[in-house]
Amino acid sequence: MTKNHFIILIAAVLMTTGGCKKYLEKESRKLASIETVEQLEALLNNASRFVQENNYTATYSTDDTEIPKEDYKNNAGEFTPEAIYFYLFTNDQVENNIATDQFWAGEYNKIFTANLVINNVEAATGDEALKQKVKADAHFVRGYSFWLLANYYCLPYTGANTSAKGLPLKTGTEFTESLKRATLKETYDFILADMAEAAKTPVNDVDVKLPWRASKKAVAAFLSRYYLFAGDYDKTIEQADIALATASVQLKDYRTLVAGTPVSYANPNVTINFSELNDWTAAKYYYWPEFYYLRFTYTPGWWFLPSSSLVSLYDQQNDLRYKWFMFPQGGRYFDAGTANMYRYQIFQTGSLL
Repeated sequence: MTKNHFIILIAAVLMTTGGCKKYLEKESRKLASIETVEQLEALLNNASRFVQENNYTATYSTDDTEIPKEDYKNNAGEFTPEAIYFYLFTNDQVENNIATDQFWAGEYNKIFTANLVINNVEAATGDEALKQKVKADAHFVRGYSFWLLANYYCLPYTGANTSAKGLPLKTGTEFTESLKRATLKETYDFILADMAEAAKTPVNDVDVKLPWRASKKAVAAFLSRYYLFAGDYDKTIEQADIALATASVQLKDYRTLVAGTPVSYANPNVTINFSELNDWTAAKYYYWPEFYYLRFTYTPGWWFLPSSSLVSLYDQQNDLRYKWFMFPQGGRYFDAGTANMYRYQIFQTGSLL
């Protein structure tokens, strides 16, 4: 390489480095365009951004799920590698794919949006009462997502585990923010602090028109679970009593469900009798009356497969959960070769409470 070529190369590197630094220091258009609290509330009112949990762990890493060897052998292409990693508890594969894990990425996406709101709400123009409401909502979103991540990617919260690894507690919107993991105690304390802020919401009970927004009753329902997992049973009961004083949330009487549109197949001949819930769109099942806070598990592969031990627990003649949510030969929904496989679901294909 000649001296002139070397000088040109150095100049090019310096220009590129300077350009990258300038680019990273420049405020993103998304941040620069935020001026009003109404804009921040619009982010929180985008329900589809928050309600879905693409959770392979909840779907496959449980005794309630079973993939029979023979069925897998005949239909291996129906299952993604990620699904099998979680089903077989191959932790090294899960760890190696954490950056593309849809649950991990999905919850941190929600945390990013919550941080965007929290870090901009005070400077935004608009009604102070609305600011308080929006800020409380964002803290609830963030705390709830950290809670889910802690339960799936950290050790259980016990006195012996308080110094164990927790989560990267991201509070900003910069991609350069540290990913160092806090301790488990620091993680749980952070979640509790978020919920203390969320409890400042002026909304007392669940808004049946906006069930994905925070309310004092939703916070109490969450805290009841938090303290249950932390082993503080007195506070568990105390918060549960507050939540159960709701006038909005109610149990669904499954006797009121009716048959939906059946689906029939040939070769082999199979008819699957769904409930009306399978015909519902998001515009309807978002308002299921049992929600304190709207979240549901979703698996992109759509394979919710109950284990034989789970199926055996149901009274198949009288239990309405079996009648409406368990489908013998439900695998025919996907392929003729999987007709003998059970499936279960509640809302449409792939969605569960």
